[in-house]
Amino acid sequence: PFEDGNRVFGVDAKTPYIRAEYEIEGIKLATIYGQTKYLDTTLGDKLKEKEFNFSVAHEFMKNLEAELIYVNVNNSHDDNSYDAIKAHLSYKF
Repeated sequence: PFEDGNRVFGVDAKTPYIRAEYEIEGIKLATIYGQTKYLDTTLGDKLKEKEFNFSVAHEFMKNLEAELIYVNVNNSHDDNSYDAIKAHLSYKF
C-alpha cells in the first residue's frame, strides 16, 4: 500500500497501517501511515521502518491523471531514512 514500502514483503515483516482519502472538486487527497517491524538479517537486529505518504491527484483530461506524492521513510537504522517527492502521470484505457 505504500509508495516505497522497502521492508513490507520481508519473511517476518509485520505492517499495520492506516489510510484516508478525500476528493473535493476533482482533486483527490490521500494519506497513508504505517510501521513495519522486521528482522534485518545483515545486522541480526529487529528494526522498525515508519512510512508516511501524502498525495494530491487531479484528472486533467478523461483518463489522464497527474499525481504529486510526498514520501517520508524513517528507519531505526538512520542510514535508511529519507524524504522524497515523486510525480506520476497515468493514462487509463
